[in-house]
Amino acid sequence: MSWIDDRIHEARKDPEFEREWQALKTQKRIANNLSRLRSEQDLSVQSLAARLNVPPYLLSKIESRDIDVSEDLLQKLAEHFNVTADELKSDPT
Repeated sequence: MSWIDDRIHEARKDPEFEREWQALKTQKRIANNLSRLRSEQDLSVQSLAARLNVPPYLLSKIESRDIDVSEDLLQKLAEHFNVTADELKSDPT
């Protein structure tokens, strides 16, 4: 293990750090899945935003991991792509 891996391993023993670590991992998976699903359906950010009745910048910020997705929007995305919210939060298989 590298020194940074050692530091992260130690830091993850702190419950607060671990919660934040897991939240960031979930945020990354949602961003990656949203981008992938959008691409698979050949949808632009603008067209998906129009279908969901949300501003395009909101989807852009989620995909770039600048903001967390709300539970309401996560559910709308799941319904649109015919997946579960848990699938959006998971690593693609």
